[in-house]
Amino acid sequence: MIQYIQGMTPDQRMLFMSEYNSRRKSRGIAYILAILLGQIGAHRFYLNQLAYGICLLLVHLSMFFVLGWGIGSKNLHTLQSAVTVITTCVIVIWCWQLAILWRDVDQVNDNAAAESAAFAQGVVE
Repeated sequence: MIQYIQGMTPDQRMLFMSEYNSRRKSRGIAYILAILLGQIGAHRFYLNQLAYGICLLLVHLSMFFVLGWGIGSKNLHTLQSAVTVITTCVIVIWCWQLAILWRDVDQVNDNAAAESAAFAQGVVE
């Protein structure tokens, strides 16, 4: 963030900080959303990554269809297989999302800093 405020006037810095603080995203909130509602993509919606959030939501909704197929088959082995596949997919996707979330929040905040710097320098010249 320091690279963005170098060479700014005090008024530009104040405007930059105000704009940046309104745009930045909290890692803590992102992780809480990922842990509690990560399977439906809530943390991605929070980071304004709408397409990513919709994809996660659709993937997890499709898992209910697989579960419904397993229940509808009236075959215990098919149901157990469906539950195993769903559980494995949920755990893998959830762990992967938690692993990359730190980096993604940093990228979102870096973009917010760049946009805030451009805004501050454009408004106060």
